[in-house]
Amino acid sequence: MATDGQFASIGEKCQVDLQCAANNKAHRTIEISEKRLILRRGQSFNIKVIFKDGFNPQTELIEVAVTNGPKDTKTVIPFREELNERRWSAVISSVTKNELCMTISSSPRAIIGRYSLSLQHDYKNISYFLGNIVLLFNPWCAGDEVHLDSDFQRKEYVLNETGTIYYGSSDYICDRDWNFGQFEADILDICLNLLDNAPKYLQNPNRANRRRCSSVYVARTVSAMVNSAYDKGILQGRWSSPYTDGVYPGTWSGSIAILRQWQKSNFQPVRYGQCWVFAAVTCTVLRSLGIPTR
Repeated sequence: MATDGQFASIGEKCQVDLQCAANNKAHRTIEISEKRLILRRGQSFNIKVIFKDGFNPQTELIEVAVTNGPKDTKTVIPFREELNERRWSAVISSVTKNELCMTISSSPRAIIGRYSLSLQHDYKNISYFLGNIVLLFNPWCAGDEVHLDSDFQRKEYVLNETGTIYYGSSDYICDRDWNFGQFEADILDICLNLLDNAPKYLQNPNRANRRRCSSVYVARTVSAMVNSAYDKGILQGRWSSPYTDGVYPGTWSGSIAILRQWQKSNFQPVRYGQCWVFAAVTCTVLRSLGIPTR
């Protein structure tokens, strides 16, 4: 995939500049990657395409298409005069006989997850694959249900990668530092894999995917999947010894090792966790997906 300022050649048809670094910086995902397009819903992004096969975007009618989900559900986005803040929309910012610069905005209620992006002719059998994107919840967008109207809270509950975990009993409260690590390169993909391994998704993938527009649904899914008691989840709980066939819960100091072990083991429960470990991993997953969490 193209990085910012570089073009990815899609066969002999076109070159695509996804402007990953610039777009990700604007969407506050630059800490995750400069080479993948990771966006927050309800916010615009820019793409540049150079056609090499003689296609002239000045004279031909084209439209954007985004595809998502297990059945590759397509949303077609015609170019308009201006962006619409309430739904997927696209405008042409500049065009020549072989070059097209466009601005695209997703719906603030869009399904979060993986998408493919393409250009297509509105009646001819012509299509240009542009690349893959990941779409997250957007606490900075007033139209998103997870919106927070406080820069301090957004920095703390979405962007902060470290924090303090409290544990113990009402009579004896302890605290420890915790590395949430939601912006580590592979953590976002692990979090998306978590959603794909949820029982409701495995039973009816298309229906479960459609419900990923809801932060409530996603939060409930994550909460259930962090505990392996009833699902193929991340952590197995244990509150008394022995712990010899796993890790004593008090040894953990961050979520990264737990999530990576779960992925590496083909999604087998990690041994062991207790309440504060469950809470901390849940916080990592939800922040990674863009839901403010503490």
